[in-house]
Amino acid sequence: MENKFSSPIIVAHRGAHTKAILENTIESFSRAFALNADAVEGDFHLTKDKKIVCHHDTKVKNTSIPMATLDTLQTIDPTLPTLKDVLQVVPADKMIYIEIKCGTEIFEILTPVIHHSSLNYAQIVIISFDAAVIYQAKVLYPSMKAYWLYVFSKEEVPDIDNLLHILDSCHADGISTNINTYVDEHFIFAIKEKEYTFHAWTINSIDQARKLKEWGTSSITTDKLEEIREGLRE
Repeated sequence: MENKFSSPIIVAHRGAHTKAILENTIESFSRAFALNADAVEGDFHLTKDKKIVCHHDTKVKNTSIPMATLDTLQTIDPTLPTLKDVLQVVPADKMIYIEIKCGTEIFEILTPVIHHSSLNYAQIVIISFDAAVIYQAKVLYPSMKAYWLYVFSKEEVPDIDNLLHILDSCHADGISTNINTYVDEHFIFAIKEKEYTFHAWTINSIDQARKLKEWGTSSITTDKLEEIREGLRE
């Protein structure tokens, strides 16, 4: 599926949200695909009654997601979608990046939700900051792409050997990071040289996006979908 898109894949960060359209909602994801995003990215948690919901934080208006039922959470926020809801709006020729914000316990529920959707494994990417989640994803879905997320501090110099060790240990297909001064062409080359793909977030500068494209970045996640798409076409 990834090969059908021009490189890099443009991913709408939590959908194509605006001041009027909330992030991580069906409306936001639908708008992203209407604007021709290659993929959307959303954040997913497991509720007390074992439902997977899409929300960035661990709380919905001060109510803990793991400690509340789906009905309770949707009463608090009627726009809160489930993963099942989100998967239904992904077109047959598009993709979704599922960021797992909890632990490996989600897979017991995630697997049947995916299997009962109309999507195939090539349309789904699992991402997580937890290497154990990535490892379990590759055990359960060997053919599905899974990328380990890592956040660099402002002046952090990448420890490439350590990062590669973690990627190898959890059997990730690639690494997805934010960008600082030291995440440059040489860093990306070092990652790709070991046959991992590199992915970048959250890129809202056209100049930065152009550099990342030139350096062989496989996907760019952005809040500015239209601007970045147009900027990379020029």
